[in-house]
Amino acid sequence: MMIESLFTSLPMVACLLCATLIGIKLLRNHGVDDAPSRWLLVWLLTTTALYWGHWIYFNHAMDAVPAAAVVYRAANLAVYPMFLLYVVSLTSTGNSVDRRWWLTLLPAVAMFAALGGLMAAMGGERAAAFAGSYPYDNNLAATHGLERAAAIAILCGKAVFPLTVIGVVVVAYRRMHDYERRVDNFYSNSDGRNVRPLRQLTIAMAVIAVTSIVAGLFGRHVFADTRWPLYTVSLVFTVLLLAITNEGYSLAPDLGRDDITDAVPETDATPVADDADTAAVEAARDELWREVERLMDTGRLYLRPDLKIADVAARLGSNRHYVYEAIKLGTGGLTFSDLVNRLRVNHAVTLLEAHPDLSIAEVAEQSGYNSITSFYRNFKRHMGCLPGDLPTPPNTDNKDN
Repeated sequence: MMIESLFTSLPMVACLLCATLIGIKLLRNHGVDDAPSRWLLVWLLTTTALYWGHWIYFNHAMDAVPAAAVVYRAANLAVYPMFLLYVVSLTSTGNSVDRRWWLTLLPAVAMFAALGGLMAAMGGERAAAFAGSYPYDNNLAATHGLERAAAIAILCGKAVFPLTVIGVVVVAYRRMHDYERRVDNFYSNSDGRNVRPLRQLTIAMAVIAVTSIVAGLFGRHVFADTRWPLYTVSLVFTVLLLAITNEGYSLAPDLGRDDITDAVPETDATPVADDADTAAVEAARDELWREVERLMDTGRLYLRPDLKIADVAARLGSNRHYVYEAIKLGTGGLTFSDLVNRLRVNHAVTLLEAHPDLSIAEVAEQSGYNSITSFYRNFKRHMGCLPGDLPTPPNTDNKDN
């Protein structure tokens, strides 16, 4: 029993720990408008409530704490919409979340009001008896009156849950993907602003959600007396919660949202020209791309650590929309960040070959990187190996005589 209690409490304890870390971050950044961290904190607290209900259920204490049934069902419908609100706060150009997004919490609010009201109307003993029986056997036929109404409310929640999960995952993934493209098309260095790891974790959430839905079809009672599946799921949830919190903790408070307010999203394009103007538009884009190439080649602008596409546009007397389009067409679809980091890595390769006495940190700094981690990641991405694994070129001057 001790082992079951330990494993079923792991996600709840992880949530509390993560909420504490985010709370400390907010206190340290007092005075900074860090809306995403506040939403992340609310999400973690909601998830804590959800896993508290899980812990009560799997330790067969529902009849002792019937309120846990209400908390669990409401939190179950609130967790994914709350995560979406967190993602919206991350990817919005302002620091506030449009209140229309709050409507996604209506199913959770309705469940809390309906099930909570029914349990209160039953009274203590009836509510405890219902909480200690129906969640485990799911026997609707054995219920009547208020108990049947509560059971139907629970069934409605189970039906709404998959739709909520699917909608949240799809919308959150698309928002992060679009925002990521805007960041990559504005900054040369997206460290602390890139939400790609969080987008990947959202995919993991989708997989876990599908597992939860399948488990829900059989009923949680199937796993109530089963050990290893329960232990595995608890560990997976715990690791995922820690990973999401780690990403949220490391992201910059504003992610540069003010800078990219009018940055060009991937779906935006130059207004479509008629056939007569198409050739002229293409020629203008080609010429601008050649100017970008010349600027990067002769001025080595890519070596500036905090280079932005707005800087390039200013040097060329253009605007970042046209520069973005020129880079996109001239490179076959690369983002601004991809282009700059490809040039930086090529420069680093030249340094490694010409100056083998330089340390990796010196090469990274001279190649425009403030972070050695970012240098390794981009080097691996563009070269397929780490700097230390780069093959030594033939006929190099540093051979022994």
